[in-house]
Amino acid sequence: MNASPTLSERDRRLIHALQIAPRASWSDLGRVLGIDPVTVARRWARLKSAGIAWVTAYPSSQDRTLALVELECRPGQTLDIAHALAQDPEAQTIDLTAGGRNILVTIGCRNHQELGDYVLERMSPLASLDGMRTHLLTGIHKDASSWQLRALDPGEVVAVQQLAEPKRTTRRGSAQPESEAAIFAELARDGRATAAELSSRLSLNVDKTRAAMNSILESGRVVVRTEIARPHSGRPAYAWYFLRTSARSVDQVLDKLSPLNDVRLLARSVGPYNIIMAMWLRTIGDIQKLEMVIEQKVPEVRIEDRSLVFRTPKHLGRLLTSTGINTGQMTDTPLWA
Repeated sequence: MNASPTLSERDRRLIHALQIAPRASWSDLGRVLGIDPVTVARRWARLKSAGIAWVTAYPSSQDRTLALVELECRPGQTLDIAHALAQDPEAQTIDLTAGGRNILVTIGCRNHQELGDYVLERMSPLASLDGMRTHLLTGIHKDASSWQLRALDPGEVVAVQQLAEPKRTTRRGSAQPESEAAIFAELARDGRATAAELSSRLSLNVDKTRAAMNSILESGRVVVRTEIARPHSGRPAYAWYFLRTSARSVDQVLDKLSPLNDVRLLARSVGPYNIIMAMWLRTIGDIQKLEMVIEQKVPEVRIEDRSLVFRTPKHLGRLLTSTGINTGQMTDTPLWA
């Protein structure tokens, strides 16, 4: 395994543990990792401050209408269009790519009506666009919440998984819609935020905040996820694949593709392709190697197109630098209602 030169093995082990159990306590994580809890907290604070790793939250796909939109831009206009779209909460993730499109935008809306309004009224009239194609994602088979560094040994993985098991609380309660939305927004900014921190930031009663936060986290409506800046992941090459198979083979193909290492997204799609997949890979050369593996193991699927990502200026609402580092800025939180 080629670890990033700027991350120690302890850093990678901590990030892997937090990918499994994003809200586990420092004392519990320290016990599994064999590190003093104060040291664990200090190490995480350094990684977070450097923009290398962070914990976020976003609405689950079951409560959202999702789409992937391909944009073709006139020469020299790609960055301007990406910057304009980055201000929109609907544009959750923006990838700048090589291949048959210049930009890939992951769109999240509350329903099909809002998706149509956004694509037709916001995106279509953009100046400097030469083409646009929308792929409705009708089912997420696998997403990046399951992507992990693989820095822990199997026994440690099991131990951390036990920390991640849902702990049902007795103090649960509902919040006013505006308070619930505010709590979610804070969790999106910091998925490890405690009830005391949230109540202080939002000027809410701490007990009511804790009850509302527990309700949100236990409802299944939100996903809490630990992210790592791609250049530090050991998988700097990022590729999208556009696949087609017969309608009767879609489920079988998804099941065969799902175990592939480093899948970041695997989804059903409506459009010229019925499966779309994104992966992080070690090298650009691995893109061709992966295609050979797919041809051998999943002969019933055809790779119709692919794109290599140059940059990701926005990821799940966060603005990233040109090298993929978290700037700490969010243009807006992913839609919550």
